[in-house]
Amino acid sequence: MEQTRKEAKMNGKLEKLIKKATKKVKAQTDMGDHYTFEQFDQEKFIELVVNECADVADEGYGSANFGNGITGNMLKEHFGLEIKKK
Repeated sequence: MEQTRKEAKMNGKLEKLIKKATKKVKAQTDMGDHYTFEQFDQEKFIELVVNECADVADEGYGSANFGNGITGNMLKEHFGLEIKKK
């Protein structure tokens, strides 16, 4: 099945957030060999997704898509994220 433009855009945004939540970790084996691996930080990913949603709500799309004009801070509070003053 071919992806729609909307799906491709959404997946592109999620891919960027996944990359931001993934870090390279350098490690060493017991034998002294060095290697690098990627570690995905689930909490960071969730924070990035909620912040992205909050940004969309704050840009004025909230009342159209979420009902009664929900704000970014309301979303952050709902998910237990710290509300940072701008």
